[in-house]
Amino acid sequence: MTVKFGLQHILKTDLMAIKMDVIILAAGLSKRMGTKNKLLLDFQKSTILESTISNILKSTFQKVIVVLGHEGVKLGRIIERSFPNIEMAYNSNYQSGQVSSVKTGLKVLDSDFPFMVALGDMPFIDSKEYQILTSVFFDNNIKRPSILRPFSSDGRVGNPVVFDQSFKAALLANKDLETSKSMLQKNKGALVKWETNVPSYFKDIDTFSDYKDMIRKI
Repeated sequence: MTVKFGLQHILKTDLMAIKMDVIILAAGLSKRMGTKNKLLLDFQKSTILESTISNILKSTFQKVIVVLGHEGVKLGRIIERSFPNIEMAYNSNYQSGQVSSVKTGLKVLDSDFPFMVALGDMPFIDSKEYQILTSVFFDNNIKRPSILRPFSSDGRVGNPVVFDQSFKAALLANKDLETSKSMLQKNKGALVKWETNVPSYFKDIDTFSDYKDMIRKI
């Protein structure tokens, strides 16, 4: 299923009444970055990860969990310095991939709210864009429990991904899920493709070349 909403859609939604949690994935190995941890690279007077967290905290979410793994101690100290009240969880199995980090975050969430899975290397998504995604999700989720993901008109797949709370138990219980792709494939009947061409939903940083290109365009 594909849905389309413009920027004006957010104006019709009472965001203060919306309740949603967020899991920020910050556990990866940054393999394509070489020896550097991409989350620690400089970005607008802080780091890529700090900028991402800051934008999420400026939105209207309930609980925000940052899942750490690779270089978790170093990242944890930086996060604690900048965001002393944020909650962190450590994924000891981070080398097995993103799904293990999603599960780590879900184990910490004690609410019965929908949850967003956000990537720590997407600092261009601002608070308003997180709110728009949240608004679109709740509009559609009234009709049926859904998983919402941004897709561009030319077929590119974006992030973050938003899940109805009814998927939490199944995701935690399923031991066969190995990748984010397989996680969504298992639940493809519930997937709602939100068509948008807002570039920030599709702009993550995988290589040092991506990073240099990003810095040049700021």
